Amino acid sequence: MGYTKEQLNILWHKRSSFCLSDGIPCSEIDAVIQDAIGKAVEIARLRETQEDVCIWNVCFLDYGEGAYWETKCGDAYQFEGTLSENDYNYCPKCGKKILEVLPQPSEEE
Repeated sequence: MGYTKEQLNILWHKRSSFCLSDGIPCSEIDAVIQDAIGKAVEIARLRETQEDVCIWNVCFLDYGEGAYWETKCGDAYQFEGTLSENDYNYCPKCGKKILEVLPQPSEEE
């Protein structure tokens, strides 16, 4: 379950009442709250990063005919060479910085 920043703030400030009423050591509650805050910050950073880039997935054509790229913003491009060889650093459609995702090699290779 995820918590909003406001919910985490309330938990942090009311933690002493939890400790006293439930007999749970404050250090355990502090650890849980700190872990939740850390995860919330990590998720926020990931969302922010994904919003700042356009993800380009490379797709290979059959019979060794080359490759093309499908973009997060819904376009597709094909050209000779790599993105960097063609000076593609920003998506021409949405204008965001390109994050190229290459396929993982299979275990057979």
